[in-house]
Amino acid sequence: MRQGGGHFWINLFKDMESQGIVATDNTFHMFCFTELIQCELDKIATEWNQHTVRRTMENSSGKPDILYFLPAIHGTVDYKTEADPPDIHSLKMMCRASRPSGCEADFEGACETLLQRNGKTKPSEQREAMDLFAWLVTMLE
Repeated sequence: MRQGGGHFWINLFKDMESQGIVATDNTFHMFCFTELIQCELDKIATEWNQHTVRRTMENSSGKPDILYFLPAIHGTVDYKTEADPPDIHSLKMMCRASRPSGCEADFEGACETLLQRNGKTKPSEQREAMDLFAWLVTMLE
């Protein structure tokens, strides 16, 4: 993640926390930044899964997506196994699915209502997220 651009976000939040701009125990920042970060992580995952892995003594060469989904093409073994539906259900019950923003539904709804009432939209880049964060902090304090 750090090599793929994630270090930018790590440093940004460390700087914001050290300056007292953000407290990691509240969710204001999550509403503003989580979807942007997830978008970047999705791009990194796509790039990684489509790059070519070099052959090693233990592994075949190829692209991770192809090696995973079509292992026979490279003469390797498919190690995927089926999971029992009751086990899947049990795991789903133990895990709490999070919203895209990472926030609780009530908080996310309140923020989205504020955006709509004030003619604002969710950010599409880091500077917009910073501006939205500062605005939300003033509106919700």
